Amino acid sequence: MPFPKGLTSPPSPASSRNSEPSSWVANVAASQGLNAKITIVSFHGLFRNLAAAKLMMSQACRHDGIFYLDMTGEDARTPLDELSIAKFLENSEELHALSDVEKLGFELDNILPLGTTGYKAAGKFHGVLAGDYPLEEDWLITGNAVDDPAHFRAHLPPPLFDKLFDFYAIARFHFIGLSLLDHLAVALSSKDLRAAHTDGHSNMSSFILTKCIATTQSQADNVEAHTDPGTLLILFNPPPSLHLFRPADPRQPTSKPRYIPISPPAGSAAVVVGDALSFLSRGRLQAARMAMVSAKGMDNVEEWHSVAYRLGPDEKATLVDSKKVKWPACDWHAARMGVEAEADETL
Repeated sequence: MPFPKGLTSPPSPASSRNSEPSSWVANVAASQGLNAKITIVSFHGLFRNLAAAKLMMSQACRHDGIFYLDMTGEDARTPLDELSIAKFLENSEELHALSDVEKLGFELDNILPLGTTGYKAAGKFHGVLAGDYPLEEDWLITGNAVDDPAHFRAHLPPPLFDKLFDFYAIARFHFIGLSLLDHLAVALSSKDLRAAHTDGHSNMSSFILTKCIATTQSQADNVEAHTDPGTLLILFNPPPSLHLFRPADPRQPTSKPRYIPISPPAGSAAVVVGDALSFLSRGRLQAARMAMVSAKGMDNVEEWHSVAYRLGPDEKATLVDSKKVKWPACDWHAARMGVEAEADETL
């Protein structure tokens, strides 16, 4: 995805030291409950190229395939503001509040071909990822639609276009995802990670506004743990029902499987390793296994809204799965999303 001129990280302050205690340290100290079970990585530390921050991120991706990216400290304020999270959460509520007739007028006929952008109804394409229960519905913009806003604008009325489309915010998500990928590539001494994500090429990236439906215990009992098909999933405001599944450690006889709430601190995002990154790293990075579990916080809410950006590889990038089978990235994505055939027309 090409970036507009001037869309770069904010300049570093003259001093390399913080004049006040790091908000990252404060967040870590305040997260001794649920959040302490998932690593918190400082955006500030990565921006300053600190080895400790890179090490924490790579270890978290090797072990659980997930970490929290703290974007509340120095060097992070401008990028966080540019993501427009609060605006997108508000717009998500408005878009999902449209009548079924209005929403289905923009329904995705298919996740592919890659120009597709629009509304994904609850439960559609969920059979592979989350059992038989429709737990969420999405408004989705593919990365390739971002490259051609004129085409996108021509097919959506102005109110929908204005609420879904913010080129600078979506490009910032993409930029942050690529930056994280660069840091992981250095930690792994690998060139394959970045080589599969080329500016200007058709890719599997997408921006998603999600409405999560309250999860009952009977639904939770029927939902399988799943991984994300992409490279990195950057997730803001995940629902209380979304959990990391950590299997029992075979080296510890008394170890038991655990479900850990994915609950990033305020001003932070959950960054999730997907299948594509696990394959590109030859299994050195672990694709996070997630599940929807009946949880406190969803009892008295009818719906929960989240904002996510899925960084995906180039459409024709080659992925080699755990069974040594080679896949074009677009075919892997289609197989994981339960898509059998490409649509003839795109929105």
